[in-house]
Amino acid sequence: MTRSPALPSRRQWCLAIAILGFSTSSPADPIAWQSLQIAQLEDNFDFFGVTTACLPDGRFVLGRQGKLFVQDSWGSATSTLVANPGGHAFDPSFVAVRDAGTALLGAGGFGGASALHPFAPSAPASGVATALFLCQNYAAAYWQSPVGSATPREGWLIAGANAPVAGPGFRHNVIFVSLDGLTSGAVTQDLCTYSAGMTVDSAGNLFTALYELSGTPNATDADKVLRFSAAQVETAVQAAFGPVDSPIPRSEGTFVHKFNGASSLAVDGLGRVWAGGYNAPQVQVYDPATGSARTLVPEHDEINGPGPDIYQPCALTREGVPRIGFLAFDSWLAGNTPVYFIHAPAANVAMPPGTTFETWRVLRFGPNALTLATETALWGEQADPDHDGLPNIMEYAIDTEPLAADGSAAITGAMDGALLSLSFPRNPLHTDLTYSVEVSGSLATDEWTVIASSAGGAATVASGAFAVTETPEGEMQRVTVTDQTAAAGAARRFMRLRVTASAP
Repeated sequence: MTRSPALPSRRQWCLAIAILGFSTSSPADPIAWQSLQIAQLEDNFDFFGVTTACLPDGRFVLGRQGKLFVQDSWGSATSTLVANPGGHAFDPSFVAVRDAGTALLGAGGFGGASALHPFAPSAPASGVATALFLCQNYAAAYWQSPVGSATPREGWLIAGANAPVAGPGFRHNVIFVSLDGLTSGAVTQDLCTYSAGMTVDSAGNLFTALYELSGTPNATDADKVLRFSAAQVETAVQAAFGPVDSPIPRSEGTFVHKFNGASSLAVDGLGRVWAGGYNAPQVQVYDPATGSARTLVPEHDEINGPGPDIYQPCALTREGVPRIGFLAFDSWLAGNTPVYFIHAPAANVAMPPGTTFETWRVLRFGPNALTLATETALWGEQADPDHDGLPNIMEYAIDTEPLAADGSAAITGAMDGALLSLSFPRNPLHTDLTYSVEVSGSLATDEWTVIASSAGGAATVASGAFAVTETPEGEMQRVTVTDQTAAAGAARRFMRLRVTASAP
């Protein structure tokens, strides 16, 4: 069914915050990055967008400041300008590739809806075609029905502010546009306020990031990535060819990971999710199969721009080998600064060993149970699904089960003569945690003092003249901390254990 495109407007016991820490790359990493300068930015205040995608043979397609280029050959620093016979104006928001003969350029810009232009990377001289469709566009990917579909479909998934809301304006969602531009429909309902990264893996699963500003009601959702299965997307796409859309509710998306910037996404051939962000001058990778994550900075020559470097990930394959690539440039888009294309075999990027909170969560609840609808009650950091008074982050810290009320006796308080003491199990393998024992004369939030702590799996160390003992307890260490302030000498005295996870 043909639909008219929407024209959107412009564009603590203790609860702990669980933010995973990441290891950074080092010269010892055997990643073997290959870096190539592929462009130089211009002082162009009309067109700012810089984006890339890769062809089936691994060559890049580069959209830069109102122009479009195709790499001449693998490894070459030269590229051919795609003709623009119609003089179409575009500030490219994305490039998406179906194959060597079919690709799509998002015109982007800041004026609301803009054009989607088809072009053939294999024939740059044929140029950028006239508009296929109009919509607000930020990111896109080619999508086709899973193998075995009764009615196979194919087209483009477009992320942008195309979900109408009550009152004026639009919010971010994902829509489907057929290859011929004649059929379109909403794939997801409203996801978030502002546009964010989106990608599709080889199986047709949709990964989409959320973006909210600090201080807004949904600010804690910023930089979360959700996955919608190929089957969910298939149902929504089939509905687009019928009389009524059937977009997927946001609550039915499976939580993947919370990055520290997710303005662009990619899924490599090993199934790992990569993210880059404007506020994060590095890249991050998360493995949904194991819950392992890390942050790294790919090696390249200096950019020397006024802003922090920015990295846009893209997945590619070269001679059957899955690789991960990045477009690297100055985030302020300063003129006369270089643009690099960096890549390496995906298998060269080793994931950190050991247990993390996310690994634990994937193992305990299963990756398919991590939907937004169940976060508060089941798998969130502060969720207590077994109702034993311990949130998940604490269950992880002391090695108890989140789905069995077995943690109530693990942490104990006692009087040692006239002194308070606190005893708890600590897992040395949980190197992403900091265990802090705190005391206070009241229960006010800002009146707690740390008297002992353990970070990164190290032994617990007192902050002053406080007694600390650690004794083996199986694979754990039983920690006992005794407060040296006599209870009789204070009107009131409180003691607690606080657990936090490493910040990214």
